[in-house]
Amino acid sequence: MTIEAIVNGIQQNKYLNAMKTAIIKVAFIQIGVAVAIFMIHIFDQRKMISAETFNQVALYYGYYCILLGIIFTFVMAQALIPVEREYQIYTVTFFVMMYGVRFMESNRFLEFPIVALFLAWITILASEKLSRMQFKSKHVPQAVNDYMTKLIPIVILLILNVLILVQFTAIIDLSADILVYVTRFVASFGMVIATILLICGFWVLGIHGVAVIGTLLRPFWFYMMIVNGYQVITKQPILYIGSETFFQWIVWLGGSGCTLGLAIAIRFFAKSEHLKSFGKVGLNSSLFNINETILFGVPIVDNKNFRVPFFVAPIVCAVVGYGAMAWGYVSIPSIVSPWVLPAPLGIFISSLGDFRSVILSLILIAISFVVYFPFFKRYDRELQAQEHQR
Repeated sequence: MTIEAIVNGIQQNKYLNAMKTAIIKVAFIQIGVAVAIFMIHIFDQRKMISAETFNQVALYYGYYCILLGIIFTFVMAQALIPVEREYQIYTVTFFVMMYGVRFMESNRFLEFPIVALFLAWITILASEKLSRMQFKSKHVPQAVNDYMTKLIPIVILLILNVLILVQFTAIIDLSADILVYVTRFVASFGMVIATILLICGFWVLGIHGVAVIGTLLRPFWFYMMIVNGYQVITKQPILYIGSETFFQWIVWLGGSGCTLGLAIAIRFFAKSEHLKSFGKVGLNSSLFNINETILFGVPIVDNKNFRVPFFVAPIVCAVVGYGAMAWGYVSIPSIVSPWVLPAPLGIFISSLGDFRSVILSLILIAISFVVYFPFFKRYDRELQAQEHQR
């Protein structure tokens, strides 16, 4: 199987795309909750919140997790179930919601959003298969046949779900445990490095690396931030370093490839007309983590001059950032912040106002600059020579 076939298989998979869409749909809700957690943390530092209030917030957070799972299911069902079977959107959502009650009662509500993503996938797939069953009887009107054709799959799914909830609850717990173990693996240092290599490798081949790998890992990244947020509310240590927020503010400074340092070099040190022509625009967009100008304008994609730093810069930043957080020098990002913010401000918010994170961000920007600069100078000289020949 070729790389192109694998990429197409991931990008065209309707179930994976539905999961990605569901997570994207709640992005602004997640930001709103993050703002609330940030304010609660600030007020708590000033001793302005009672223990009773914290307990209430923790309870509300549990309901928030259950609602997320329900929203995920509804969005996925809308995306995957055709209009002629619209009634199944609501039945699938109801079936998954039944599990939400079980997760709330067993105090495992944090796992419900990620479990709901996969449970919705399975339930929608099952309803799709069962809908192919046709009730046909010559002894009743066609309207009865049509009604029974719709009803039978729903009844079968209801019976199966009730059986699982009543008699086979171990299946639910096992599913949640497996997803938690996978999340721990995804958050590990080794997997962080592997993710960087894969994403950068795809970019070098001209494929949007984040779009491919992010589709697979985003459910686990989302769950990490759900857990980290709850840890803040309950005043417990933050668990997950290698979340999407870590990639956003530590690894992808300026965009994929950690190109903010290169954008700075081009803006202030470029001598070739080609690079100077977009130096200001490239830096302005890179400050807000949009680096298409750099990727395709320099270009970096399919340019042998930048293949080494395109891998080295994000890896070095990941090593430094992960180490600083694992050893307690900088707070681990525990809430999401808008991806369009400049990196120092973004990580400051995500780390709940830890000023050390700003220092770390500036150090990482300097690392990006140092890694890219020699390769930038060589390429700039090549362009100058070509321009003089013209």
